[in-house]
Amino acid sequence: MQKLGLVIGVGARAVLGIGIALVFSTAAVVLARLIYLFFGLTAWNTWLAMLVVSGGIGAAAGGMVILGNAGPSSRTFKFLALVWLMAVAGIAGALGGFSFGDGRQVQCCARPDMGPAAYSTIGATLGVAGAGVFLGGLRIVWGLLKPFSSVNSYTDAGHD
Repeated sequence: MQKLGLVIGVGARAVLGIGIALVFSTAAVVLARLIYLFFGLTAWNTWLAMLVVSGGIGAAAGGMVILGNAGPSSRTFKFLALVWLMAVAGIAGALGGFSFGDGRQVQCCARPDMGPAAYSTIGATLGVAGAGVFLGGLRIVWGLLKPFSSVNSYTDAGHD
């Protein structure tokens, strides 16, 4: 029953994390667009880099909710590694979403009023959510396998 609660907890954090990641990613893309326009930048590569990186990092900030108790209070290296992993997943998802929205729109499924920025935001959110759910699943599997990792686990559990 405890493992079922853990699975439900990861699922609830995943849903909440997807919502927060989508909001943070959208806000980061809007902020990047405002910076792009305010400073008068005109290079297409600059906009693409700002779009992908801001969307990925914004989604990673929101996606840390999926990982639950992996906060700054945990070990610093572990926390920084998870932040880095989520940022890479978000940037990869944003780049994938951008490439899908830029030239690979399927006529039956994609709406023409959604631009590459929207696809980039959605891709970043899905990348971070996938990484978070994968890491949460690993945590559940590790929790299930942990009692079997010790030689004395049978006697440590109170079975003599």
